[in-house]
Amino acid sequence: MFENDNKISDLIQKIPLIPDTLRNILEVVKSQNASIQKISAIIESNKETEKIFLEIINSKYFSLGQEIKSVQKAIVLLGVMRAKNVILVVSIYSLYLKYNHKECFIHSLKCAMTAKILSEQNGIIEPNDAFLLGLLHDIGKIIIYEDSSLDIQKIQQNNDEFNIVEFENNNF
Repeated sequence: MFENDNKISDLIQKIPLIPDTLRNILEVVKSQNASIQKISAIIESNKETEKIFLEIINSKYFSLGQEIKSVQKAIVLLGVMRAKNVILVVSIYSLYLKYNHKECFIHSLKCAMTAKILSEQNGIIEPNDAFLLGLLHDIGKIIIYEDSSLDIQKIQQNNDEFNIVEFENNNF
């Protein structure tokens, strides 16, 4: 038992850091002096984040009826909380892409959208919180992917019947 506890502690130490852009957005949003200008400046400070943010805003999901070229205009149209969620999506997407697991990200995004819809229908939890929980529900997989000694990607490629849940139960 203690051997697994130590292994889990070691893996937790490897959790990727929250990207600076997301950390800065979260700090500004929870402060009393959050402004659209401050949030847009943070997003615009990272060109890759800005590019993906605008691509998502201009996707069919948001159906804004016009192409949005300005981060500031996007935030005005979406609102601060929805813009924060988009940045969260961009950040989580980059973590999953680091390990070539776009399908895991897509699954998490679908869970996030489903959780938000269910929350809006039943009112048990705030919809933005439900979205966040759905998006992050599989984030522990990043810890497993971070542990190169496990080489999950190689195991998955060589075994069509690989089951991540069974693997987690056997190893942790």
